[in-house]
Amino acid sequence: MSITLRDVAADTGLAVSTISNVLNGNRACFASVETQQRIREAAQRLGYRPNFFARRLRRQRSQLIGVAGGLFGSELRGLQLSGIESSARARGYRLYFADTRADVGLERAMLEDFAHLQVEGILLWTLCGPESRPLPPPGIATVLLPNRACPGNHYLLIDRSAAYEHAVDHLAAQGHRRIAFLGHQAGNPEKVAGFRAGLRRHGIDPEGLVQHIPGDRGDALADILGRPDFYCSVTAIIASNDRLAIEAITALRRLGRTVPGDCSVIGFDDADVATAIEPPLTTMRQPRAAVGEVAIAMLFALLDGQQPPPVTLVPPLIVRGSTALAPA
Repeated sequence: MSITLRDVAADTGLAVSTISNVLNGNRACFASVETQQRIREAAQRLGYRPNFFARRLRRQRSQLIGVAGGLFGSELRGLQLSGIESSARARGYRLYFADTRADVGLERAMLEDFAHLQVEGILLWTLCGPESRPLPPPGIATVLLPNRACPGNHYLLIDRSAAYEHAVDHLAAQGHRRIAFLGHQAGNPEKVAGFRAGLRRHGIDPEGLVQHIPGDRGDALADILGRPDFYCSVTAIIASNDRLAIEAITALRRLGRTVPGDCSVIGFDDADVATAIEPPLTTMRQPRAAVGEVAIAMLFALLDGQQPPPVTLVPPLIVRGSTALAPA
């Protein structure tokens, strides 16, 4: 038998309305701190659990938020989701998670599901381009976490392009002129765009300096780094993530090159492994829990009737031991 508010009222000798106000977090509740504590202790001892669906019906609000995007398989995304979950829970909201795997069709289907579930708000990691313009359900507050600026929407952008421009600035200031980008075949358009823009700003022709690595060949990185044109001329590498940067450091050592003496290396993410290698990796630090906290704050501002402006965060460059002056 489930325990009700009346059972808690009978146990404490207090009115059902007082019990309801305390356990439902009614800000207009005038019960003393001691009384509120006694009610919560009685509810816990009796095993009272609130009827979530009855509360939704009574308040005419679902107190549900949908979170969709490529959610799994990343240490960083887990930290971002943690910031969202803790902030939402503090406001009494529950979350629905949906993994879209960067598939536009699946993304649209998930948004329809969220609308049927009557969520009050949506946080959406999404692509934002001419062929993949997100279509948030009408009437549902939505904050996008896109790969590029999405005019006309509320969004939080991590500006990867600007971060890569700054990474090129750092290397150019150290005298490097032959700087290569290493990334896997799929993705990275914003990173490549920032890399190319940074090179051009310093008068460096990017032709031949962007190297894509096939994902199905374990020896592809060694082949690229060992090519005579690459091996003899490139003095710095900027990788698309920390793992690839560390793989590059290992491959360079096997080829007899030192880091950073012969070749400087920069990564992206600032994952925990960045400080576990020798030398410690210079890298661009992705915002971690802050992304989730800022995004959910923007969403709650929308739910409260405000119009928060778009937010752009640029990953800062964390300089460690894997970069140095260009070799003479």
